[in-house]
Amino acid sequence: MSDPGAAAVSATSLTKGRLLAGTLVPSTICGIVAVAVTLLRHRPVGSLFEARLPAGSMVAGGLLVGAAAGVFGTVLFLRAKIFFDARALASGALTSAQPGVPELAAIAVAAGVGEELLFRGTLQPAWGLIPSSLIFTLVHFWVPIGGAARAAYVAFVLAVSLGLGWLF
Repeated sequence: MSDPGAAAVSATSLTKGRLLAGTLVPSTICGIVAVAVTLLRHRPVGSLFEARLPAGSMVAGGLLVGAAAGVFGTVLFLRAKIFFDARALASGALTSAQPGVPELAAIAVAAGVGEELLFRGTLQPAWGLIPSSLIFTLVHFWVPIGGAARAAYVAFVLAVSLGLGWLF
């Protein structure tokens, strides 16, 4: 991160509207790009949902992997000393924006659906697991943290991306 002070000021002035727009808009764009690329490749939109396993198994597996990654990531974020500055930044943002459960649920669902359509449904079948996971990781590299915290975050994102990609 180039200016930790600027990120902290930005986080403490975050509004609920900006939080939602900053997360829902990119997630929606991911979904639109996935559909557009699929149509440009002359494939049916339903091909975004093709899988090697039955749908119930995939949903259950995705929920299990996602929950495990979420719990591990949360514990790491809340406990590891390297994330002290990131915790302060997140706390300032959440205190400022004051999102409720519906907003947090909308962010989680939109991010999950939009990103999975683009990375698992569009890029992974075309380019393979490793390239799509590396691109997924690069997209998530923007976080305003640095040093060991950034390295740990990037490694975590790459591991989750590879795990979800392998599952699907």
